[in-house]
Amino acid sequence: MFDRRKLLAVALGAAVILPQVAMAGDLLEDLDKDHSGSLDLNEVKKAAAAVFDKLDKDHGGTLDRKEIGSRLSEADFKAADPDHSGTLSKDEFVAVAVKLFNTADSGHDGSLSKDDLKTPAGKALAKLLED
Repeated sequence: MFDRRKLLAVALGAAVILPQVAMAGDLLEDLDKDHSGSLDLNEVKKAAAAVFDKLDKDHGGTLDRKEIGSRLSEADFKAADPDHSGTLSKDEFVAVAVKLFNTADSGHDGSLSKDDLKTPAGKALAKLLED
């Protein structure tokens, strides 16, 4: 006979871990335009610029806190806004993606593997770039 508590714990663990693994794989699959099996900085910059354009529905050239939504915490938003304008320009938004890329690049080889995307910085990058 099986232990229901152990089964529930395994199921809950899978519910937490599997979406994160899938998210890393999905991001890699979606953004890896050269099919190298990893993401390079140019692929991430292009994706960040495209996400910015999609979020900038009023075409004002900046994103406010509401337009960013849950992609960045309040603290991360403030850190990404060096001029304290309360908005992020496209350059500031892309700079966040670059910073997360560099933090997640564990091998310092200029590319992110699926394992790199499972790190906290990799997950934050995936959240920033989610479609």
